[in-house]
Amino acid sequence: VKALEKYIDLFDGICTDNLSPTESAICIQLFRTEPAKHKAQLLGFTGSAEKEIRAMLVPVLAQTDCHDDIVKLLSAKKGSVRELALSVIETVGSAQYRDALQKAFETEKTAKKLPDRFGPGDGMIGCRYKGSQRGYRVPLS
Repeated sequence: VKALEKYIDLFDGICTDNLSPTESAICIQLFRTEPAKHKAQLLGFTGSAEKEIRAMLVPVLAQTDCHDDIVKLLSAKKGSVRELALSVIETVGSAQYRDALQKAFETEKTAKKLPDRFGPGDGMIGCRYKGSQRGYRVPLS
């Protein structure tokens, strides 16, 4: 990936739809060096069928100013995309997404996933310990 960094501008207009998982992983690694500049391409990978690709996106999107895009992902048709949005929200903290999460609680397709990851819509958000099924709840601020 380091060898390709000097050619990163050649990847600016890349179509992310038909890339193999390996090609997608390389592009994500390249784009993470300047996530704000390549936000559109990074968001293009959110619909990937590969769980590993979506997992690579979480820390990158968490460091990028894409609040509105994450809110849009919460209402996506694909459950995997909504899961990705929830993972980003867990990483950055749920306080700035309070309204979007409240709305997601009211949406049938997302409501099934939220109680496992977040508390009910009572002003508390649940967070899971890494590697544990037990959770704790923290107040939204």
